[in-house]
Amino acid sequence: MLYYTTKHLIDFLYSYEEVKTILCDLKEEYPFKSKNPEEFETELGFEILKEVGLYKKKYISYVLHYLEHTYNTNNILDFYDDAPWTCYNNSEYDKKERIRLFKIEVIKPICDYVTDALRKNVSLMFVLNKYKIRTMRFDTPYHKNWKEHDVQDKLARYLLDRGYTVHKEEDLSNGRPDFLFYDEDDNPFVIEVKYIKNNVSSSNLWEYTSQLKDYMSKLEYHFGVLCIFTRLDYDFIWHNKPDNMEIQTIYVGERKPSERKTKDIVIDFNS
Repeated sequence: MLYYTTKHLIDFLYSYEEVKTILCDLKEEYPFKSKNPEEFETELGFEILKEVGLYKKKYISYVLHYLEHTYNTNNILDFYDDAPWTCYNNSEYDKKERIRLFKIEVIKPICDYVTDALRKNVSLMFVLNKYKIRTMRFDTPYHKNWKEHDVQDKLARYLLDRGYTVHKEEDLSNGRPDFLFYDEDDNPFVIEVKYIKNNVSSSNLWEYTSQLKDYMSKLEYHFGVLCIFTRLDYDFIWHNKPDNMEIQTIYVGERKPSERKTKDIVIDFNS
């Protein structure tokens, strides 16, 4: 029963595209491509765990590869005993205790990791949304003579005050990302900032979006945000976007809320 329950859980997690991206990225970052997959079921597993056990992300990747191997071998009987590191000597534990240890050492870390990764993505957008509200309520209008780096500096100070480690990256072949930063667990994020003072169209939005995607790909960052500050009454929108990308429009023009007649600038990732 535990075999099918565990398999159903893993299949369920992979059925969500955002979760699938999180887990697949982790497996690619820390691959375990043993020529002898039976090593997962031998004492060699303990030798590997000496290296990965001290680092959460490596351990989760190891567990995911272990489960993948187990499903390929289709070893249903005493499924929980195939993870030898949960209890070294099965004779010292009854069946109920071995199942409990399997859930604690194999299932729970995966669920905790996914929950934490999703929370961090949502947390970043919560912080940016708070910045949007504060800016539109108290800091508008932005000065006409401001440059894009002035807008970036204000946002950088805000993120630093909220615990993010913000820094610049060296030049890439197609430019320099505006923000590269990490949270308390060293998870990487990238933010691309645009300051709009003149008329733009959907073709400009495609250009900004492509630039962000290129930065994320080259830097192997798993989450990116396009943050557009605009003096014009625009709202920039993505349809059918990837789960690991978000867009934020912050109006910094001179119109009062009652005077605004917002124009939507929209692109569809499926078009």
